Amino acid sequence: SVKRVDVLVGTNKDEGTYFLMYEYQRYLGNRANPQIT
Repeated sequence: SVKRVDVLVGTNKDEGTYFLMYEYQRYLGNRANPQIT
């Protein structure tokens, strides 16, 4: 996530938003299933 922060602040806003949503969904998944890293 941190190493791809450039995508979020890059020129491609759509890609940045999609990547952020993907990270957020994975974050929620990790909260729901803490055993899955």
